[in-house]
Amino acid sequence: MKTVEIVKSPDHTPREYDCKLELRSDGFAVLSTAIKESWRVGTLNLLPGDRSFGLYWLDRDYNLYIWRRDGVEIGWYYNVLEDVSLSGLPAELVWTDWYVDVFYDQPGNCLELDWDEVPGWTPPERLDWLKATVARIKQDHPSNIEFWKAEIGPRMSPGSL
Repeated sequence: MKTVEIVKSPDHTPREYDCKLELRSDGFAVLSTAIKESWRVGTLNLLPGDRSFGLYWLDRDYNLYIWRRDGVEIGWYYNVLEDVSLSGLPAELVWTDWYVDVFYDQPGNCLELDWDEVPGWTPPERLDWLKATVARIKQDHPSNIEFWKAEIGPRMSPGSL
């Protein structure tokens, strides 16, 4: 099912992406899309045709993109976020991006990205929340990967993988 992912910055500027809703359950959704243009994230060069799967939990302050090439996971990318909502048919998934990201490459190396994009006006309590969320992402990463491999990946349609 066609879905629009709307990503807002903390100042509420939106960016929209067309995706496919792969899975929807109470408090959880998976979106997919094909990468259309080459771009670099951390140490990874994404190529046209690579697949992106976005895992969204309505009760977590992060999401997870899993990037695949030729059916193999090549990177895991977390966004620190808030205000996730999924509504309507066709579905619309909306969330607020707090800039900071955590990236894991194929060998498992971890990079924290985009701290330099956090606005200077960000209150100290918000900076503490960002740091705590990054720590939670790192703690949850192994179980999130197991969840993908055991529960979600096998449920994706063959055309998605």
